[in-house]
Amino acid sequence: MKLITKSIAALAAGLFFALTVACAKPAPPADPGQTPKYPEAVEFAMSLGVGWNLGNSFDAHIDGMSGETLWGNPVVTRELFKALKAAGFGSVRIPVTWMGHIGKAPEYRIEKAWLDRVAEVAGYARDEGLKCIINIHHDGFGAEKDLAKQGYHWLDLPAASKDPEKNREIMSKLAMVWMQIANRFQNEGEWLIFEVLNEIQDGNWGGGENLTDGGKMYMTLNEWNQLCVDVIRATGGFNETRYIGIPSFVCQPDKAVIIDMIGKLIRIVYPGSSRDKTYRIYNMRHNLSMLIEDVMYNLNKQLTLVFKSELGEQAAAQKAQELSIAFFREIPAVRAVAQTDVEAFFEGDPAAFSVEEIIFCYPGLFAVT
Repeated sequence: MKLITKSIAALAAGLFFALTVACAKPAPPADPGQTPKYPEAVEFAMSLGVGWNLGNSFDAHIDGMSGETLWGNPVVTRELFKALKAAGFGSVRIPVTWMGHIGKAPEYRIEKAWLDRVAEVAGYARDEGLKCIINIHHDGFGAEKDLAKQGYHWLDLPAASKDPEKNREIMSKLAMVWMQIANRFQNEGEWLIFEVLNEIQDGNWGGGENLTDGGKMYMTLNEWNQLCVDVIRATGGFNETRYIGIPSFVCQPDKAVIIDMIGKLIRIVYPGSSRDKTYRIYNMRHNLSMLIEDVMYNLNKQLTLVFKSELGEQAAAQKAQELSIAFFREIPAVRAVAQTDVEAFFEGDPAAFSVEEIIFCYPGLFAVT
């Protein structure tokens, strides 16, 4: 806690000085000859290039049965992937719904023809030099608004979070499904990426029981994510080091918290631009310190949730703190760039009296920021 407090205090002091200077003079441009260094995973993510999503094909489903053409799309062909490569795309995501093709317990055997067809189409991407993502897509509860149909979606997070026996049942099935998928692709190289789940939720898109259940659904989803990673890694081959996408609840952090942070970040970028009714502190330096502490705390918390299932709580908290501090160190540079937008608005509007008026009154500036 002392380390975090000292970090926040140092950031607040540094940001106050840097932002004040940035208001008067933009920062010099970065050295174009300097090559930024990124963690290995970030480098790999950047290598995906522009991506394309093969939606409404293998994720399509009707009455509990998924099928490639059920939502009106044609059969996927090799020519499609050739065209994607020619158009400059670097990666393709193939969402796959598995329900209707999974057998009974305890084997939960995936229908061979369905798994083979998914592998065939993923192979089209490989043959064209495209990276490819496959997942478990619409098998999750909440994908249907019609409550009568939600029973088809076997990844029932609300039920699992309330009933340990139900959770054990779902986790057994989830483990067997991913084991079969991973075994099918264990000899495929780094071009293939697994995304373990998609938009798992309670049907309310982040505004439901997850806000009042004391974190039960979040913890259950973390269990599922860790299970998937462990099962995939255990199959060996390229799966021991394969890149794996891990979803948060609804594939997003807490929406209300993020919206609140964005509003406060704008007030940090433009210190003194609005009266703060939350902290009732009108000294700009103190107000900025309070804003930074608030955003730093919530950013740490949200990032920890993102990394927790992959790294464990302690390592996730450390990673979150490092990224949060790195993020705040970049804010003066963001403010310097934003200042050029302020000046452009001012120079382009003969009716504007000052740059302060631009900051106070122009909604376009906040949209750009």
